[in-house]
Formats: sequence, structure tokens, C-alpha cells
Amino acid sequence: MATTSPIDLAQGWHITAPATGSAAIVAETAKQDLSAALQALAPATAPDETDADPVRFILSHRTTPSDGYSWNISGQTVHLNGNSARGLLYAVYSFLTELGFAWPGHKPLDAHIPTGTRFAVKQASADAPTFDGRCLILGHHAFLSEHKDWIRWAARNRLNTIFVHTAEEGLALGAVPVAQWHALSRAVRDHCACYGMTIELGGHGLSRLLPRDLFNEMPDAFRMKDGKRTPDHNLDPLNNQGMEIVRKNARDWFQANPGADVYHLWPDDIPGGGWSQSPECDALTASDQALIATNILAEELEQISPDAQIAHIAYHDTEPVPTAARPRANTSLLWAPRMRSYAQSAFDAGSSVNARYPGELAANLALFSDADTKPARVFEYYLDAVLFKSTLPPLAALMAQDAIGYADANIHTLQALMVGGRPWNAPQLNAYAFARLAWDANADPVAITHDFSTALAGAHAADALTAHYEALSDTFCMALDFEPTEARPGAAAGAADFFDNPPTDMGDPWHAAPADITARLALKPVITGKLDQAAEALGEAATHATNTQHVDGLQAEFALACLWFDFHFARLALYEALNRHKTSPCANDCMTALRAAYAVCDAVDVWADAHITDPRYIENTKLLHWLFWRLRLDWVREALTPAGAARDAVRKEREADMTARFARGRALWTD
Repeated sequence: MATTSPIDLAQGWHITAPATGSAAIVAETAKQDLSAALQALAPATAPDETDADPVRFILSHRTTPSDGYSWNISGQTVHLNGNSARGLLYAVYSFLTELGFAWPGHKPLDAHIPTGTRFAVKQASADAPTFDGRCLILGHHAFLSEHKDWIRWAARNRLNTIFVHTAEEGLALGAVPVAQWHALSRAVRDHCACYGMTIELGGHGLSRLLPRDLFNEMPDAFRMKDGKRTPDHNLDPLNNQGMEIVRKNARDWFQANPGADVYHLWPDDIPGGGWSQSPECDALTASDQALIATNILAEELEQISPDAQIAHIAYHDTEPVPTAARPRANTSLLWAPRMRSYAQSAFDAGSSVNARYPGELAANLALFSDADTKPARVFEYYLDAVLFKSTLPPLAALMAQDAIGYADANIHTLQALMVGGRPWNAPQLNAYAFARLAWDANADPVAITHDFSTALAGAHAADALTAHYEALSDTFCMALDFEPTEARPGAAAGAADFFDNPPTDMGDPWHAAPADITARLALKPVITGKLDQAAEALGEAATHATNTQHVDGLQAEFALACLWFDFHFARLALYEALNRHKTSPCANDCMTALRAAYAVCDAVDVWADAHITDPRYIENTKLLHWLFWRLRLDWVREALTPAGAARDAVRKEREADMTARFARGRALWTD
């Protein structure tokens, strides 16, 4: 057991901190945050007040690139030292955590502040992170609008990178609207500087560097599909005329967005088929074409910002390692396993879906390492409420397994995309657990969950809340499992793509075998029982919680999770009825199941109206569920309607509904 030392703040305290050098702003933040926290416990004392025997905090740091830190106590003196100025920050937050402070959520009122002035504190502590880079990705208008709170939360939980994931389109569904970023970019950069944060910026922006209105003027610059040039998706990376346009627009983009350490200009967000099939590109894989384009961007970036890097994203059809292209030195691999299963670890060899990922990752890592590029990054989806359809399954145990695997693979930066249609109603376990595991890949996920529960609801509610998360995690684990043949989300880059081919993203078993659908329906009693356990544990936590506001928010989030499961089984029942209908017509059964699925969608809309205050976020949430849930139901309804005037009327109704939904969404985001 570690030796402890008594700390008594009743006699006051004072802080001595470094105030010179290029890292002074970060050291000053460390001093200010320590001072503000201590002030909440006891008043400060001037060092020349001879009658007092204050606790003396001496802050110092070295100038190494490490985020490691140490602190030790000698009598009434606490020495807090960082290997760097940022490491000093983490020494401060580590010491405050030892006193009982915790930051489960990003808002000031979310902080857990201990009581009293006397503490028994470990006499000494030293630590360093598993991952050199630990990144929170802000992927929604709601999150960027609260950037100061999120940056402070990230630093307090020892993350060191903020990635602003942007999109040019106005709808704030899967990324930050670029207009919002431009309005807040200086403030974000300034606040990141206070905490020594690395900044990453961008998103799916490659195809926009070749404006589509140039197609008639230079068709050969665009990709070839089925023997014809087409202006949709990506481009032809071997066409010199087109790539000169890309170079110029890339230079303009880099210059318009200064100050980032890592830039992202990825290909279009589609699962496959977005690259050129021209004779010149015939021998090039999608990964090769993407890397060739990224290398060209890297050449331009090097001229503008020599110390910055640009990411090559291994995502969907660019996951396989390039075979004909070699990365430039100022590129980095960004591994983004979007279609993995979250029922098992990314490194679970027994997972029919995930088994291929470790080998593909290793091959990419070998290529980029051999080319002596910038260190590799992993783009994970633990906080992606688009992927999980507005709710987040508790993933602490799975993240812990992933973190060990990524650490063993020598990943430099571990990232988590925080995105969705709305702000959260309560702090999210996944965010807290991600930060803890990014710092220490070997941390115990059960202990992390218990620490989070304690900070969120108080010690008397912690056991019950931990049990709630464990039961809910088990429940989602059963429901999120799928087979490799189902991982076909379909192109969804525009209305023309998905109206007649609705996206079958994570959780939609449209491509599942009939036997698999029946087997999953058979799990309903088990899953319902687990949900009952989760509900009972949450109810018990509510009776003992010291923070009822947080528990109210958790109950709202749990209500949405229950609707998620309601839809999961309603959709399975519909698909089972449709399978029966193929061999033995049962249109009435299909329509009954369809109405039940629609009823859950309606209930989600009611939930959004009740639990989201901003009309923009209400519309975002409804749009998300229309796109990934209701759109398939509408497609089924049309298919079940007898051909002729009745089916034509349903189709027109669907088209009008789509137009109205997008119009409402765009109107809300137009300044």
C-alpha cells in the first residue's frame, strides 16, 4: 500500500509556479486551475503571513516532449513536476483527483468537488501515458458551441488533442458546419493553447477541391465509371489538369485554416465505388488512388506549413494497404474501422466481422513505418451517436480490450469521434472511460465505471449505477452483433443515392440471412430481462443519488436506449414477416409489423420534442432517424403497396417528405 501524507488546508496555502519561457501560458493555466480548485476548499494565504503554516505548492516542469509527471509531498510542501508544461497540467489534475476532485462531464456544474480541508494523500506519484496522442473529436455544432468547456474537460481528463471535424454542408448532423468553425476558430485555437492542446482539423473535403461545375470543361479530371466520366464522388488522381486545380484549392484551404498540427482532407464518405475506373487507373486500388491524392496534398502542405502533417484515411474501401503508392514523409496513417463490430473487441480473432482488421492494420502500419512517415493514428467511434442512432451503448469493457490492442500495435494517437444529432442529457460514460483508457490502456474498466458513477451520482449510488451500466452493456453486446455479409451500408452521398437504396448502416439487418433474423428475435426475452435489470439498478441509483439532475438526464438517455431496442425488435419482426411473404404471401402480417416499427419512430420523435430544447437539434435528431430508420420503412411501405396509382401516390408522398425534411433542416442552419 502506498504511503500517505496528511494535508491540512485549514491554515491556507500558496502556489509558486514558473512564469517564463515559451510554455508560460500552459504553466499559468496549471497554476490557475490548481488555485481555483483549492479555493473551493479553503482560502489562500500569502506566503509572508508569519502566523500561518500554509501548504506550499511548488510547480515546475522540464522541457521534454513527454506528458509524464510526478508529485511528492514533504511536510507541508507539495512538489508538482511535469516532464513538460503539459505534463505539469496533468500533475495538477492527478493531485486534485487524489484529493477527490473529478470531472465526469464537461459543464462546470458536472465537477465533483470534495468537502473538508484535511486529506490523506499518497506521498508520491508518477505516471506517463500509454498513448502519446489522446484526442477528442468535436463533430457537431452543439459540441463546438461549448468548445471552452469541452477543451477544459479534455485537459482535466488528460487528453491532449482536439480535432474539429468539419463539413461544408449546412446540416450539423455528422460534423461541425464549416461556417461555425470559421466563426470560432481563433477562440478555439487560443483556448487550446492555454492547455497545450494539439489541434487537428478537417473531414471529407477532397472532392470539393475539384469543383463539380468544372465537369463539362475538363471531364477527364473526374472519375470514370462503367466506361464513362462522371462528376459524382472523388476524382481521377492521375489527371494532371484536374490535380493542378486540386493543388491550388488545397493551398487556399490550408492558408484559410492555419494553426493545425494535423490536417484531414479525406475522400467522399461512401463505402466503395467512388474512385476512377479509367484505363490509367486500372491497376490502382481505391487505397492507391486515395494515397496518390493525399501525397499531392502533402506536397502543398509542406510548402505552407512544413511542421504539419496530413492524414491518409484507411476507411471503407481504402482500408486495405496501398500496393502501388508510397506515402510521403509528412503524411500519417489514420486507421478508421467504421464497419467493425462493437459487440467484440477490434482485436477479437473470434469475431467474424473484426477478424480481418488486425492484419489490415498491421500491413498499413508496416508500409507507413517503412516510409518513415508521421506516427499512426486511430479514429474510433465510441462516441458516435450517428453510428449508434442517437444513443451510446456503454463500451468501457470493449474499449479496454481495444486500448490494449492498439497499444500493442504502437499506435501514437487514439481518437474518439463525438458526433450525433444533439447534445447529451447527462455526462457520458464512454467519454470518461475513453480518456482514462487513452492515458492508461491497462486501467480496469469496472473501476473506471465505478469512479464515473461515484463522481456523477455520489458514493451511495455508485454500486447501483455501475450495475446499470454493466447490464446495459451486456444488452447492447447481444444486439450489436452482426455478420460480415451485413456490413454493406450503401452509398448515401445524396438523395439520388439513398431514396431507392436506403442506407443499411450499423444495426439494420436488411442483408441478414433469414435464419440470423429469427435467431436474433429469439434473444428478445433475454435482452428484455437485461433491460429490466438495468432499469431496476438505475431506479435504485436514483433513490440514493446526491445529484438528481444527473440522474434525471441518465433516465432520459435510458428511455431513448429502450426505444432503440424497441425498434431493433420491431424491425427484426418486420424483416421476418417480409421473408415469409416471399414464399407465402402475408401482406397483412407485414403491414402490422410495419405499423409497429413506425410507432417506435413516432415515439423517438416525441422523445426528441420532450428532451431536446434547441429546435435545430430536435430537427437533426429526427432527420437522423428518418435517414437510418424511417426511410427503410417508407421504402417497404411503397414496395408493399399494390402497383399502379396507389403505389405512385406513396412514392410522391415519400418524395415530398424527403424534400420537406431537408428544407426544414437547412432552414434552421441558415444564418
